[in-house]
Amino acid sequence: MTVNDAVLGGIERVKQLLAHEKVKQKIDALLDAFEYGEAGLDLIILALQNSEVDVQEAAYWLLQESTEPRAKLALQLYNPYLFFEYLFTIEKYTDELRRIACVDISQELQTSVTCNYNNIIQVWNTQTQQVICTFQPEATKEFHQIAITPKNRVLGLWNCNDYAEV
Repeated sequence: MTVNDAVLGGIERVKQLLAHEKVKQKIDALLDAFEYGEAGLDLIILALQNSEVDVQEAAYWLLQESTEPRAKLALQLYNPYLFFEYLFTIEKYTDELRRIACVDISQELQTSVTCNYNNIIQVWNTQTQQVICTFQPEATKEFHQIAITPKNRVLGLWNCNDYAEV
C-alpha cells in the first residue's frame, strides 16, 4: 500500500463519517480532515453547509486556524451569525438600529441597557420591552461602551482607556 492509498483511505473514512455519523463523530472527522491537506480543507469548507449547526460551527472555527486563501474566502462568504441565539427585539429601535452605539444584557437576561449616539442610556426590562429608566451623562462624556455589573448597576466607559462611571 502506497502513501497515497493510505491518504485516500483516510479521506474516504472522513467522508463517510461526515455523511453518516452522529454530530460528535462528524466534528471529530473534521479535526482529522486537517491531516489530509487540500482534500481535507475541501471537506472542512464543505462542512460549512452541513445540516447540523454544530458541525458548521466546528468547521468555521477550524477554518479560522487556516492560512489558506480558500479558507479565508470561505469564511468571508459564510454567515457566522447563525451561531447567535435570538433573545429579543427592542421594538423602539428596529427602525433606528444604526443609532444604537452599544448594548449589554444582564446575566439573568432580565435587563438590557442601550446607549445611542446621542449618548442617551436606557435600561430596559427585556420581558416587557419597557424602559425602566433613562439617563444622559454630562454632555462632555461620550460613551464608547456600557456594561451591566453583577449587582445590576450600569457601568459606562468613555475614552476607552481613561475613565469609567457607575
